[in-house]
Amino acid sequence: EIGGTMLAITGSMNIGFIANVNDMRMGRRRLIDIAKDRFPNPYNVDMFAFMPKNRQLMKLVRYENRMYMLYELESERGYKFMHPVYEYGRVTHFQLDFILRSTMNPCSLK
Repeated sequence: EIGGTMLAITGSMNIGFIANVNDMRMGRRRLIDIAKDRFPNPYNVDMFAFMPKNRQLMKLVRYENRMYMLYELESERGYKFMHPVYEYGRVTHFQLDFILRSTMNPCSLK
């Protein structure tokens, strides 16, 4: 089969957000280990979002149908993903959708 799994973000999802990841070269297994270290019960989370300090890359790890899926998103050169305000390591589907749809040009920020 050609293609991949489409990313669907719904309101019923519990999304864990992990910011300031230093090394984003790692794959899904290492990212899942980080999530297990940061969240007391990572199995209550449907998707984890990882963002480095420079906010130019975002990786999403989702568990569904006994499979882990890794999505990697990279902003264009000169742009960054917006950093959400979040509590207890969780973001809402509205916040994640907003982050994925909007980027900031660092040159325009003072």
